[in-house]
Amino acid sequence: MRENKLIIACVSLLLGILFIVNPGGSGKVIAVIAGCVVLITGIANFIRRLASDEAEQMANGSLQGIIIVILGIFMLTHVSTIIALLSYIFGIILLVAGTRSLENTLRLRREGLEDRNWNILLAALVMLVGVFMLFVPHGTVNVAIFIVGVILVIYGAAELYYFYKKNPGNS
Repeated sequence: MRENKLIIACVSLLLGILFIVNPGGSGKVIAVIAGCVVLITGIANFIRRLASDEAEQMANGSLQGIIIVILGIFMLTHVSTIIALLSYIFGIILLVAGTRSLENTLRLRREGLEDRNWNILLAALVMLVGVFMLFVPHGTVNVAIFIVGVILVIYGAAELYYFYKKNPGNS
């Protein structure tokens, strides 16, 4: 268990550094890995369904596997489209999260439980970033990957610190 935490901390730290140093290249790597995962999943699904004994399950599963394989090939051959799509997805997620945060803050305010304006400002900022990512997808993916890199470095460094603080004999 402790070794897993150490491995996760080191991988997080290394990925974070990679994302910070080369966010554009990292986005491409993420898109290619996602395409490979989808392609391999489709191939495995297709093969598993061909080996099935039931004719209906074999036919439906084979078609599903073929569609997933085609999607994987599309993802591998249209990396820039996938990266732009990620920006749209991040933008929608931020827009929804900011809207929900604003709704919760206003509800708490009406109930007299929240009186700080910075929560409203923060929710509005998150919503603005989401809208910006929807309208400027290519540049914002790199920024998002950079921010994720910073978060991964902080997380990895903190986990390493706590790992060695709890286990001083490991150094």
